[in-house]
Amino acid sequence: TDNLMQKLFLLLTAAFIVAACSPKNLVSLSDVSKALENAQPGDTVYVKDGLYQDLSLVWKGNGTEDKPIVVLPQSKGGVVITGASQLRICGHDLTVSSLVFKDGTAPSKNVVDFKNGDDLAQRCRLTDCVIDSYNPVRRDIQCTYVNLYGKDNRVDGCSFLGKKSLGVTLVVMLNYKECLDNRHVIENNYFGPRP
Repeated sequence: TDNLMQKLFLLLTAAFIVAACSPKNLVSLSDVSKALENAQPGDTVYVKDGLYQDLSLVWKGNGTEDKPIVVLPQSKGGVVITGASQLRICGHDLTVSSLVFKDGTAPSKNVVDFKNGDDLAQRCRLTDCVIDSYNPVRRDIQCTYVNLYGKDNRVDGCSFLGKKSLGVTLVVMLNYKECLDNRHVIENNYFGPRP
């Protein structure tokens, strides 16, 4: 009986440790936008590790300046996005971190846009992400890895590699009045070779 009790105790302890270490708000990549609708300032939404493809993602933040909402993969580098996928970041105070875009094509010719329609991003951040070899089917088609709209946004610690198509890698867009005095911060990124 003592042996059975010890095994039961160890099993319950292990289950508690796993539950305590598993992130709350763990969702599939396609469910992040719904999770963000319910997220409160300061919340973190974790994305299940995996290979995701052919997704048009629109993520809207409703955080605050001192308590942004954060989207993180379950483990660093564990979320890989490919195929005909793109990400639109809008709203305010949303941080997107540690995603990998690899070997895909963006359907709108842009991989990451800091806007959705006329909803521009404000105080949003793309950090520690990788966009690698995300090219259209032909090299003469223009594609941009990151389009920065809105104001007070930040792109930092990212790596941009393997761009083979026409168009700049990252551009600050000025075609909205709200974008003119933008105060964006673009720092500590790696712009890799363009074959």
